[in-house]
Amino acid sequence: MPKSDNDFRGQHPNSQENLEKRWEGYEKKVRRTYTLSQNSVDWLASQENASQAIDELIEQLASGQLVGTGRKEEVQQLKSDLANLVEKSEKMQRVIEKLQKIQRKAVNILEAGLKEKANYGGRIKIKINQALEILRLFR
Repeated sequence: MPKSDNDFRGQHPNSQENLEKRWEGYEKKVRRTYTLSQNSVDWLASQENASQAIDELIEQLASGQLVGTGRKEEVQQLKSDLANLVEKSEKMQRVIEKLQKIQRKAVNILEAGLKEKANYGGRIKIKINQALEILRLFR
């Protein structure tokens, strides 16, 4: 079988020795050969332990921690939904702030009515009616 430019087997003096070694837990492992894209080869070369990196990726994918490419549209939809929820939440916050302002206005009117002298019943009634008009907006 001809060697390719990316085939470095047998070039390291310890290659054959390493292939023959049996490490602790070896029985749980299976040696296989796969064809990978250059991006995958480059990424695996950057890892401290390529086999371990592959095992971890497979485990994460199987447990749902990684998003498969088939779910790309679903993820995009979720991002869009989240952005919409954030926008609606911000609008709701503005509405809440307006309602709190109206509530404070009604409270201020009622508190002003409490400060009126007891014999100024007409003024107190006016203040209570003003506050009630504001509070009726919440019905």
